[in-house]
Amino acid sequence: MLKECLDIFDEDENLIGKALREDVHKNGYWHRTFQCFIIKKENGKTLMLFQKRHPLKDTSPNLFDISSAGHLVSGEKIEDGVRELKEELGIDVKFSELIPALVYKEEYDGKTYMDREYCHVYFYMSNEKVENYILQPEEVVGLVEIELDGLIKLLNGDIESVQANGFEVDGEGNRHEVIRKLSKNEFAPHGDEYYRRIFEKAQRY
Repeated sequence: MLKECLDIFDEDENLIGKALREDVHKNGYWHRTFQCFIIKKENGKTLMLFQKRHPLKDTSPNLFDISSAGHLVSGEKIEDGVRELKEELGIDVKFSELIPALVYKEEYDGKTYMDREYCHVYFYMSNEKVENYILQPEEVVGLVEIELDGLIKLLNGDIESVQANGFEVDGEGNRHEVIRKLSKNEFAPHGDEYYRRIFEKAQRY
């Protein structure tokens, strides 16, 4: 199996070369990711979709994260990242249907790795029912919808947990309904500033 190569960049997002994904994280090279939050309007409320990452993922295993996201491999353009929505969630989306949210420069020290990303973040407005998504089993083991107002309160420390509704998939591939509370430490550690900027942008839609 061919190892994945990523384009690497300087601190101003100028392309400087490429490296194996494992070396990118090992050496802390700047690289690009495509990220998309799916937003639903329902009964006057704004819901955001979060995926539960596979327990064997090398970063943030078993945590709830962006609806769909992934690294851009060497030679790919930002718009090529839309493939992640098809791969992870089984939906066909054109890049032109996405709403640009922001580009966020993220650094995360994972102790055994250093992740430095230029996160190209987009929103996708959809009224799709959560149970209709088709998951990529080796990447995603669940999906939940969470009210944006609750996410903001959780981020601000006004509440200790937020209501999440959706489903998870067990080791045999069976789906189980999820109705539970999630605490802040159950979300991927992108940092408060990242989430704050995302939620502020999402409030406009």
